[in-house]
Amino acid sequence: YVGFETMKVKPDFGKEMMISMKTKSVQINLDEKSESSKSETLKVQTDTPLKFGNSDGSGNQPLIVIDGVIAENQNTDNIPPENIESISILKGESATSKYGEKGKNGVVEITMKPKALFIMVEEMPEFPGGPEALKTFVYSTMKYPASALENGINGQVTVKFVVDKTGRVTNAKLRWGVDPALDKESLRIVESMPNWIPGKQNGEAVDVAYEMPINFKLPPNRISKEKLITNNSSKIGKISWINNTIYSTEKLNIALGMQKGDKYSYENINRRIRNEVSGLYLDNGYLFSSIKITEIPQSNDVVDLTFTIHEGDRGKIGTVTVKGNKNVSTNDILNEITIKPGDLFSKTKIIESVRALSKMRKLIPEKIIPEVLPESKKPNSEFVNVNMVFNVTEK
Repeated sequence: YVGFETMKVKPDFGKEMMISMKTKSVQINLDEKSESSKSETLKVQTDTPLKFGNSDGSGNQPLIVIDGVIAENQNTDNIPPENIESISILKGESATSKYGEKGKNGVVEITMKPKALFIMVEEMPEFPGGPEALKTFVYSTMKYPASALENGINGQVTVKFVVDKTGRVTNAKLRWGVDPALDKESLRIVESMPNWIPGKQNGEAVDVAYEMPINFKLPPNRISKEKLITNNSSKIGKISWINNTIYSTEKLNIALGMQKGDKYSYENINRRIRNEVSGLYLDNGYLFSSIKITEIPQSNDVVDLTFTIHEGDRGKIGTVTVKGNKNVSTNDILNEITIKPGDLFSKTKIIESVRALSKMRKLIPEKIIPEVLPESKKPNSEFVNVNMVFNVTEK
């Protein structure tokens, strides 16, 4: 493809694809005929991995950029071509203006297909020993940062991570932070966890996205963490909502189902927030919303509650597809699914769809798994496109 400053191609996996790039001397003079004008060739084949030379822009090799990251310290020798979404080639000024000196020999920009990552599976990942063992691990591992203690900082940090198919905990990132010191400690706790029992879909271990709240509560002179959890006399004090623009405080309090003076129960509060309050947002397209709970224990056995809401972007359904059916008509299955392309994302509609499919005599109810696949938000777009896949298993 000589003569283009920039081009973008998609691999054709039925054929071998050759992408030739001239070295620096050729970029200066395309008509120059010399030994130094030989081209570097990139091959994409269905049966062989993608291979490059040096990927740091040194020598005569092009700079390799994978999903926006310069592959200086990555092994690019084994990139399965079927995982590639597209390849862009930058030459000359278009390469150096974007990547500077490193792009002087040209740039190969590789965009990978989104990795299959499950949100809900038949068997969710589990910490060895179960939830109680996880709670014990977190609080025995936690080292309350001195700066947070000195400044009276507490609250709930939410960390998102992936439990891969080997059980390894990877890609730990903040979902919702409170304070830099508490955030850092939360990531340390998650990254120090042992391998989990991996999640399974159709009997096979798969990568599963997971979120975990980590609560930091100030020790005495206030109610201790242990006393707050076990003290049956603790009462709810003031209830506050922050950043709620979609729903009024009154409506959120009704969904919470608790008021000042009620018995304090950490488990009940979390359950109501996770189901009833979050449900309001999840049924109105806000699949990226989150609610941070901050508990402020008082010296008189009263716990003030502050809920900080991040509403996030709204999702709209793109495609709705079915996988796993052989004898049952796809159209028959789609007719039972109540969530349709163009609808706002709705947790209730997804649940209704699963219930409707469970009544189909030829499908195994417990093996109907909805898969939510949000795409990256496009510039100037009001909504995030969300594709739905309903995985089914026939009897």
